Amino acid sequence: MANLEGLAAAGNTFYNYAGQLDCLDTTGSQGGGLDDNGWAVLACNEMAMPFASNPATSMFPPMDWVPVDNTAMCMATYGLEPQYEWALKYYGGLVPKRDFYKTSNIVFSNGWLDPWHAGGLY
Repeated sequence: MANLEGLAAAGNTFYNYAGQLDCLDTTGSQGGGLDDNGWAVLACNEMAMPFASNPATSMFPPMDWVPVDNTAMCMATYGLEPQYEWALKYYGGLVPKRDFYKTSNIVFSNGWLDPWHAGGLY
């Protein structure tokens, strides 16, 4: 944390020397705007990202993916219900043989040990 505070102090020297801006304040939330939690809002809306890990097959601690719990958290925090299949419906992928029939020259580098593999194609 000391490194971040030092970085904030350096940034304040150039961008907030009068101390009137709170954008470089590292002590707390910036007021609930999209700046400090925009990714979480996206993950609770159109870009839901299922994430689970098994320490026997990855370097990450155990974590289960429970869509019902995630939906409840998103509803309580942001009032949003995740659209788990939005990306597949919008960009394609629900039926890969149909959706990607004429697609070529794409390299998918993810695999079973990739912690984000749930959002990829094999």
